[in-house]
Amino acid sequence: MDFYLLTALTQTFRTACRKLAVLLCFIMFFILPKAWGDHAESITQLHRGEKAAETGRLLFNLDFKTQGVNNISCSSCHQASRSFASSKQFNRTFTGQATRYNAPALVRLNHQIVFGIERQDPNLVNQIRHCFQNNMNVTPAKLLFVLQSDDVLKTNFNQLFGRLSAGSAYQVIAQYLLDLEFSESKYDQFLNGDTKALSEEERAGYQLFMEHGCNHCHSGSELGGLTTAPVQINNEKVWRKVPTLRNIAFTAPYLHDGREISLINTIDFMAKTYSYRALSQDEADKIARFLSTHSSSISDSSGEVFRAPH
Repeated sequence: MDFYLLTALTQTFRTACRKLAVLLCFIMFFILPKAWGDHAESITQLHRGEKAAETGRLLFNLDFKTQGVNNISCSSCHQASRSFASSKQFNRTFTGQATRYNAPALVRLNHQIVFGIERQDPNLVNQIRHCFQNNMNVTPAKLLFVLQSDDVLKTNFNQLFGRLSAGSAYQVIAQYLLDLEFSESKYDQFLNGDTKALSEEERAGYQLFMEHGCNHCHSGSELGGLTTAPVQINNEKVWRKVPTLRNIAFTAPYLHDGREISLINTIDFMAKTYSYRALSQDEADKIARFLSTHSSSISDSSGEVFRAPH
């Protein structure tokens, strides 16, 4: 009986392995190439130089209320002074209703492969289009009206594209965000081989970060932006984008719903939720000190727009 049971279990295991291998091959050859391809396309189509980025900057910060459209701009939720995040738990849509999520920081988007907390679109231009039409209520027709009403924007778009179009507007905003310049953080220096870039306490925090498996989701040079992870919303497990942790020390409130103001408390919550282990106050402090080393100042064509204290 034991022999037959062992044989059956072995066959079941082999079948499961074959199915897993097929699934992995499907992901590697069909899903990932499409995600990377769409992401690459959304970037390579944008190489139109500094004028495009400067035009995107003007449009990103444009107060649409002055244009008779509504009272929301991109910078209403993504404030440069907050590392392109929001100081509010929730912002307001064009209807005055609270947004579903805390606005994420728009940091080093050219090092990320999915955009949007919920939609997780591999194409940045598509995500910008979604925000304009759904959060800001700026339809393509309204956007064209704005472009035609602003002499500077109208001139720039005609020089860049030969015509005015909503699609081109989304592209120049993407160009602006992709062209933002970030100073080298202490953690960047550490990754580049400077072992003295981090203090002994910061290195201890880095070690704790790794030991608790935080890097399983918050991976890569940006410590995030490359994958999704499950979160509990209304007692339901859903998958949401893992945010980057660059400049995390300056982008409170935290978590997808902005429920937490304290970075220390957020770290403790994440440890309990995902590594199933409570941290001591000292451990949480050390991880927070490590995360604070991944801080960068940000500049655009107008100069420095965010300064990270060191």
